[in-house]
Amino acid sequence: MPIVGFLHPGFPDSGSPVFDAFGQGLRDVGYVEGETVKIEARWARGKPEVLPQLTRELIQLHADVLVPTARPSIEAARAATTDLPIVANDLESDPVASGYVASLARPGGNLTGLFLDAPTLCGKWLQQIIEIVPAVKKIAVLWDATTGTYQLDAIKAAATAASIDVLVMEFRDNAGLDTALEAGLKQGPQAVIQLGSPLIRQAGTRTAEFCQLVIPPAYRNSEPFPMVAA
Repeated sequence: MPIVGFLHPGFPDSGSPVFDAFGQGLRDVGYVEGETVKIEARWARGKPEVLPQLTRELIQLHADVLVPTARPSIEAARAATTDLPIVANDLESDPVASGYVASLARPGGNLTGLFLDAPTLCGKWLQQIIEIVPAVKKIAVLWDATTGTYQLDAIKAAATAASIDVLVMEFRDNAGLDTALEAGLKQGPQAVIQLGSPLIRQAGTRTAEFCQLVIPPAYRNSEPFPMVAA
């Protein structure tokens, strides 16, 4: 029975659209888990530093293919093997700029998968904020540093063009998320943009609740605090 090794930096109990869709996709083409395919899922639970060890576990189980989600999982898989097929899912990075493939036309190597060039969407997210808060001058950006700088650079460029100051709320793991939010929101941004990241997506409800608890004075007893999510 073929073994598929699935890697994710987040939490299984918080739900993962990627994992659910992956399982459904296998069923759609006739695979039955436990009968014709075995899925070994490994979750870092907000601690990306454990992904290399989780990857080694999957290789020791003789996985036939690795399916990593997001940049830290992909980098752990690439560091562990140059032979085993890697089918990546990364909605935050450019695969060529990240060095994952030689080119889109001729990727080479052992990695393929689904990528979304999220940096090209950053201008749209900022446009939404401007429509909601026409006089916006200062925004906060929630950034998972493990996803790389591509989205952050793009949102900074778009904000500079619109004469808007950017406050970066940086974190690297689940434990640092609340601290980043608290420190950033206390500096009085008029809105928040959440950049793409599995950890940010899984913490969406928690982040929204946090934003309402630490609302800048200008928004107290007013409209809901503006937030745009990737």
